[in-house]
Amino acid sequence: MNKKNLLCVVLAGTVFMSSNAVYADKLSSIGTSKDGEVMIIGSPYGNDKDDVVTDLTIEEAVNKAINYSRNIKNLDESNEIAEIDQMVTRYAWEQESNATANITYSLALKNLMNSLKNYNENKEAEKEKIEYNVKQLFYGLKDAERSIELYDDGIELSKRQLKIYDVMLKVGKMSQIQYNEAVTAAETLESNKLNLENSVDAAYRSLNQLMGESISKKYNIIVDDIEYKPVSSELNLDAAITKALSSNMTLRGLSDSVDIAKMSVDTFDFRDSTGVTSSDRESTRSQYEQASRGLEDAKKALTASVTSVYDNIRNTENEYRQNELSLNDMKNELVVKETQLKLGKLTQIELDQYKNSIDQLEAEMKSEVRSHDLLVMQFNNSNLIM
Repeated sequence: MNKKNLLCVVLAGTVFMSSNAVYADKLSSIGTSKDGEVMIIGSPYGNDKDDVVTDLTIEEAVNKAINYSRNIKNLDESNEIAEIDQMVTRYAWEQESNATANITYSLALKNLMNSLKNYNENKEAEKEKIEYNVKQLFYGLKDAERSIELYDDGIELSKRQLKIYDVMLKVGKMSQIQYNEAVTAAETLESNKLNLENSVDAAYRSLNQLMGESISKKYNIIVDDIEYKPVSSELNLDAAITKALSSNMTLRGLSDSVDIAKMSVDTFDFRDSTGVTSSDRESTRSQYEQASRGLEDAKKALTASVTSVYDNIRNTENEYRQNELSLNDMKNELVVKETQLKLGKLTQIELDQYKNSIDQLEAEMKSEVRSHDLLVMQFNNSNLIM
């Protein structure tokens, strides 16, 4: 059972299965203190381990991140400056009688008009990216919350199993090599759990940076369960590509650059009273051709990216269906194994190991649902892709 990596971005979470635990990249560990208070486990940063952490929802984090966003503030300032520059440039243009200078002013005005035209959509696209990045971090942290619990379960099972192996080694029913391999596997679980907890801190630092908070802050993240709904049969890939090519803000910026470059080529032959050309002809044409090629390459790349997201949605849904069937079979088998335990044909640790494998599969399926949600967001909004 393999998990597909998500494209784009900041600490994308990947969960995959082993015989002992679920592994994840974007991680969180939330537990309880002796007094029942919520606390973060395994963090070397910030608050002491017994500090109570506050609840944080995705909506709250998104609002904080939008209010703090440097990119949005830069857009606001750039828009104000562009409005002033537009008035100044237009006034200078109206006062100018030199043909070459008029062309320069007209190009500058065209550039400013493009910037002002795209301002609102660029700002909205930035907000959508913030929402996506916050949700991606939250999903990864929530997946890790369960993953670390499963690590703890796997570590406990490995300790119990090693006690049995100790006896088997002493009575000659297990070789030293086999025993050493079991010890190494148990130590690997401990090491991987530590790596997981360290990644939790990295994820929280990224989240705090988005919100403009101290990087040492930790939270009890609140993530509502998502109802899984397969959508691949309803998706129209051709329509999504057409929409992406017309609405993607990166492509719009490149397209505007091509228009400006084309305008420079078209106005090249205008001369001032001295008869000196406005610029070098070959250089002007080369800039236009390079801009045109860049736009076409970006269109092809975006088309490939949307198609890849579409394929990932279908693959995720197929994996989820397969896991549903496997989970149903495993639960049916669990009933059999519980009966075998009562009849003395199965040990308690063997039953517990089997239950742990069911827990792992259920955790993977929840992670798949969250990954599916992010992929659908990307499919419907190409600005989340490039």
